[in-house]
Amino acid sequence: MDDFKQRHKKSDKAKEKYERNGKNTTKYVRLMEKLSEKKKAI
Repeated sequence: MDDFKQRHKKSDKAKEKYERNGKNTTKYVRLMEKLSEKKKAI
């Protein structure tokens, strides 16, 4: 059970980091969407 709690803590930290870099990730997601659209067009 403790192992699970520790893993959960780690994922929470990762989530915080992800939210902090939110602006960067949205840019990245948009870039990936553009790339996938290009692939569909081909």
